[in-house]
Amino acid sequence: MDVYDGIEAEVLKAAPPSTKAAKAAFAPGTVAGVLRGLVGGGMGFLDVLKWLPVVLQLIATVGPLVQDIIKQIQDAINGGQTPETFVP
Repeated sequence: MDVYDGIEAEVLKAAPPSTKAAKAAFAPGTVAGVLRGLVGGGMGFLDVLKWLPVVLQLIATVGPLVQDIIKQIQDAINGGQTPETFVP
């Protein structure tokens, strides 16, 4: 278990998915996979944490599509958006 698995466990413990669809969207490893992908793509760890609410929103919206979520966030950053101004 690494730090990303720990973050995922804490997030899901604090606000567990309550519906079948939410449970499917937040499949084990989804949150951690997106966080790892963002760091692996060059984002700093603290920047990744700033984008965590957006990550959770995108997972809830589009499902466990890790690569798509990483791309949407990277495109948003490259377009000058911040977590506060992000619109999917």
